[in-house]
Amino acid sequence: AWTAEVLCALDRAMEIVARADWVRSEAERRLWAEQVRDPKTDELWQINGLGRDGSLLLSQGSANTAWNRW
Repeated sequence: AWTAEVLCALDRAMEIVARADWVRSEAERRLWAEQVRDPKTDELWQINGLGRDGSLLLSQGSANTAWNRW
């Protein structure tokens, strides 16, 4: 019986992954801060969302950057 549940869960996961924009918007909705402090310079950056590659999109005045953890 559990095999059918696993297959259904895998099928659902494939549907979700096919909708990358939806996954990204849901992740953005769960961001818990509006700003982040650069650990190297101690400057505050405004969080603008997530990039298609999962990077954190940031701005500071007219400067824009994207941070990747890896």
